[in-house]
Amino acid sequence: MANHALAISNPPHGNVAYEEAAPSFGLSPAEVRMKANYPIPEIWIAGDDGSLVTSAAKVLQNSGLSVTITSAEDLAAVPNGDVAEKIEFTDSGFSVLCDGSSNSISRESRTVVVYCRPQSTDIDKNSHKVNSLRSRMSHSSVIVGDRSRTSSLMELMGGSNALDEGVPFIDVYYEIDGDPSRVSLVAGTTFIADGDSGQILSVKDMPSLVKRISETFTDLRVDERLVGMRIRRRQMVGTVKPNESRRKGFSFASAGLTRLLEEISPALKNISDTDFSSRLAFITTLNR
Repeated sequence: MANHALAISNPPHGNVAYEEAAPSFGLSPAEVRMKANYPIPEIWIAGDDGSLVTSAAKVLQNSGLSVTITSAEDLAAVPNGDVAEKIEFTDSGFSVLCDGSSNSISRESRTVVVYCRPQSTDIDKNSHKVNSLRSRMSHSSVIVGDRSRTSSLMELMGGSNALDEGVPFIDVYYEIDGDPSRVSLVAGTTFIADGDSGQILSVKDMPSLVKRISETFTDLRVDERLVGMRIRRRQMVGTVKPNESRRKGFSFASAGLTRLLEEISPALKNISDTDFSSRLAFITTLNR
């Protein structure tokens, strides 16, 4: 893994002196303004000389831009999300069932929640998937907790790439014995609270579930910057316009980011926009 230092945008920003920030990007002040207006974290600067990256990031911070400095190792260490089949709120926190294995998260656990709900166009395009999933789950033994079931929620969703298509989710990042973990709550997850028999999570339930989670943990941060995000697609080879590489930098689907992620970890090579944004939101939320 390449030992890169990273400077990640951490919007919203303050009152920015775009003329001061422009030389660090090699862009015009107007182009920097456009980058600063993007409301979701993205990598702005990367390099194998940590002191140079830190110096450049300090210039951006002094210009009014909010920037988090981290390492490629920290980015690669962000865990993949296990899709939750069931969660249950308890007196001590809540328990999570993922593919037959259960974990308990205590109220005192350091927790970060990232709520992602792509723009309505993407939700509408995928509503048939969410509705189909809910219908299939309602007839599945997973709902009634039958541990002899033959298929997990992930399998019912159509495989590990089901969240790559703009489906809304709630990522819960937490620690178990010091090790970072991440669970994804999606439409179709069963949640139990206040002694009820369980409900099937739907897209419209997600804001209230985020609120309930925020009331459960004592050391929790909630990030909702991915609500309303516009899904960006990878460009086909040969479609990059002249000078676009410099302007896009390490934005998602750019050639620069593709090369960088391949150097950091092969596991990040084909990551989706929402998954990548969730990881950056997690890292920057910890540094607010």
